Amino acid sequence: VSEFIAGLKTPTKGINGAFLGPVMRMNAGENVRMNVTNSLREQTTLHWHGFHLPAHADGGPHQVINPATTWSPQFEVRQKASTMWYHSHLMGKTAEQVWAGIAGMIIVQDEEAKALGLPSTYGVDDIPVALQDRTILANGTMPYAPNMHDNMMGLTGNIPMANGTIGAVFDVTTSLVRLRLLNGANGSIYSIGFSDGRSFKKIASDGGLLAQPVEMEIMYLAPGERAEIIVDMSDGKETTLTHFVRLSQSEASPQFAFLNLKPAANLTTSNPLPAKLATLAPAIASEAKNTRRFVLDMRGMMMMGRFTINDTQMDMNVINEAVPVNTTEIWELENRSRMSHPFHVHNTQFRILDRDGSPVGPAEQGREVREAINLLGGFDAGQLTGSRQEVVEGRRVIGDRAGGNLPRPSGDQRDADAALVHRALKTSKRAVGVEELVTVPAFVVRAVVGGKQDKRLLVDLQFFDQPHQSPHVGVHPADHGRVPFFRKIGRAHV
Repeated sequence: VSEFIAGLKTPTKGINGAFLGPVMRMNAGENVRMNVTNSLREQTTLHWHGFHLPAHADGGPHQVINPATTWSPQFEVRQKASTMWYHSHLMGKTAEQVWAGIAGMIIVQDEEAKALGLPSTYGVDDIPVALQDRTILANGTMPYAPNMHDNMMGLTGNIPMANGTIGAVFDVTTSLVRLRLLNGANGSIYSIGFSDGRSFKKIASDGGLLAQPVEMEIMYLAPGERAEIIVDMSDGKETTLTHFVRLSQSEASPQFAFLNLKPAANLTTSNPLPAKLATLAPAIASEAKNTRRFVLDMRGMMMMGRFTINDTQMDMNVINEAVPVNTTEIWELENRSRMSHPFHVHNTQFRILDRDGSPVGPAEQGREVREAINLLGGFDAGQLTGSRQEVVEGRRVIGDRAGGNLPRPSGDQRDADAALVHRALKTSKRAVGVEELVTVPAFVVRAVVGGKQDKRLLVDLQFFDQPHQSPHVGVHPADHGRVPFFRKIGRAHV
């Protein structure tokens, strides 16, 4: 049970807590063992979203954890420094369980990233922020009750939350702040900017650091997507991380205020942001040995409608595509459906080649583990690779297979959107429903999919749906006694 609103008790589910789960920190190269105990009164799974790991440790729909049992996957952390997350992935119940709170964030660290001098003090200048929206009724309940529209487009709420907190505030003490953003919503695509129109630097996407910081004023973030940004607070002025929504072709309005950044009177000066972050090998299409095409569509009408990929629905007992080991392929993805589709491939990463024939900008040229387009990537042995559409409600009607894409605006459209934000900040406009943000142009996209330290990290995780005393979460010894997933941002000691 959680108390998002004072005096109202809201039934929720969580991992080592009442809602959501602890932020875990891992080091590249270390061996991790997770002891995941299911104390719910229903089945669940726990998927390590974005990780490159053996199929038996993936935590997807095939690895069901029954009530009163413990699942103990073990794997080596093979990721570069990045922000990942974990969540329920039970077939037909993913959306409901994520809505209730079965999700959390993971920070992966490596020596190369540490050497850059980026803001990296957890809870001080390096802040994980899970962005969500929920609907809470007058009686305190947060019912998962999707209607026909929600089943097709994704369930959205009318109350914004940051790390499970409504009206979250963070007390800034440094001139630069690093926000590790996760769109943990079921169906909302967020247009992220700041209430005063200030710019920020994007330094990382799903798969880790970009080649160099990219200055932006608005950034699109789809369900399941992560991005790391650096915010300059040296002017000493408050600002609020905000989701903006388009009212018309010429008007936009702040829709959700997620997180207020409140600087102290005297800020500690941060290290300057380096001009170069990571060396990324170019995505070379000629290296691909094969090209596959996946067409997303929606068949039928209303509640009888079903999502398909290449005219086929998901079947847990069928392997739809067989990819040879140690090969690089191009996947061409076309969205013919009436909704936007983020895209995620388990156990590998990809590089985006183009969208509708046009190269993507520098903010999308990093390693990706979701959101597809023209994909270039490689496949290793010993893996079950699946691809999924990531608007969570879609998993209730299609489940997993291969393909999907998030139609995103062109570069010109992004510039126009940024200009709209500035105009919106100067005038007061009514806020409209998030569903008005969703557009469905038919985009064709391509991407490239591809490609030891003797340490052990042991983490005990347990699901809860009742009032309880949370067990201690072991992360790293330096973190013992800290709040694992802070509630009132900036008000808790982390």
